[in-house]
Amino acid sequence: MTTTFSGRRALVAAFCFSISACTTAIPFNYAPSNLTQGSGAVRVAQFTYPPALKGEVEPNEMQKNHPSIGTLLLRQNIDQVVADALRKELRLSGYSLSSASRVVSGSIDRFYIDWVGFTTIDVEITISFTVTSAGSRAYSAAFHSHKQAPKSDLGTDTEAIKETLADCLHQFIRDAQSRGALR
Repeated sequence: MTTTFSGRRALVAAFCFSISACTTAIPFNYAPSNLTQGSGAVRVAQFTYPPALKGEVEPNEMQKNHPSIGTLLLRQNIDQVVADALRKELRLSGYSLSSASRVVSGSIDRFYIDWVGFTTIDVEITISFTVTSAGSRAYSAAFHSHKQAPKSDLGTDTEAIKETLADCLHQFIRDAQSRGALR
């Protein structure tokens, strides 16, 4: 009877390990790297993550191909990760983050990782940004970034995600400045 109980316990432990090995919650510490200079006051409002709102993924889950094994979860929700990263980039650029009349919001249309390849991972991010000034839409544009990086341990692949997100945010800041939506 002890052998049967130990065998069951080992089987349950192996099953739990296999399930947990397929789902990884990782910390995401974004460091700004924007070299563009700006000025003025701006507020970063709520971003949305439509794939999560539609129930396709969890709010902190990156999208993936359906036959993929495993799930990559960030410790924060994707909408919060993007809004916080944008705040850091704007602050580094010289913007004052306050309750200004110029407001940036957006929709994270794609936040995708393909970790199935033999030697590389692919990360794709598409974000639609909106800037309003005094309640009127002053700017609206979508930006897409795709990066391919060498595969490492799943827990350390955040660098590829950070680079892709940074590229998307930098595209937005430069374009919004060139069109006069940001100074």
